[in-house]
Amino acid sequence: MRCLFIFTVLSVLFTACASPYVARLEPETENFSYRNGEKLVAQTDGQAKVTLSYFDSSPKYVVFHLEVENVSNVPFDFDPASCLLVGDAGPVRQAIDPEVQLLSMDIESARKGQTINSFDLASLAATVAETVLAAAQGVTDPNFYASVGISAGIQLSFLPDDNGEEEAIARGQIDPLGGAAPAPDNRYFWLDDALRITTIEPGRRVFGKVAFPRNDEAENLIFKVMVQEQEFSFSFNQKLFQR
Repeated sequence: MRCLFIFTVLSVLFTACASPYVARLEPETENFSYRNGEKLVAQTDGQAKVTLSYFDSSPKYVVFHLEVENVSNVPFDFDPASCLLVGDAGPVRQAIDPEVQLLSMDIESARKGQTINSFDLASLAATVAETVLAAAQGVTDPNFYASVGISAGIQLSFLPDDNGEEEAIARGQIDPLGGAAPAPDNRYFWLDDALRITTIEPGRRVFGKVAFPRNDEAENLIFKVMVQEQEFSFSFNQKLFQR
């Protein structure tokens, strides 16, 4: 389990290298159906039904839409982090674990927030010290105190209240496309869109996005997903287009 965690973290770190190509994946079968432009392929073993489609790609990630339905009479747990993307070349990619990704993003946001707050407090302290020094030296120019007051007011406006830091971080992570679906480098992708570990009751299904780091070396990719110790495999052909 520890090795799996380390492998997942390393996979997330390696996504810093963006691809210069646009990727598109097509299922290597004629047995598919359409939904909103996506080509859906499905398999079942009598215990679970798995439906998969290629959804999108970004310079760092390739994203699939995955649905898992429990067609048995007992509940089972499904963890999307167990999914693999195996190419005919390049590294085997493991699905990015949403729980690990969220933790790493929150730690990074907290670190950045602490840095910003330290800077703001230091800047405000310098402004106050400047005001005290001017008063001690007998400065009487009202324009000076007005400018210092404006400066301090601006700095105070950026100092968060008890919940201000979290809200500011959240606002900074909202997708800039104004309502469009967020990309995997956005925290809300992992909160709202990603498929996360879930107990699936009989007759129920779960669905969501599964993201992998890009593998541009492969022309053919196999999406492997384990459900109740049964492996489902879906083959895709990858085409790359120069930007």
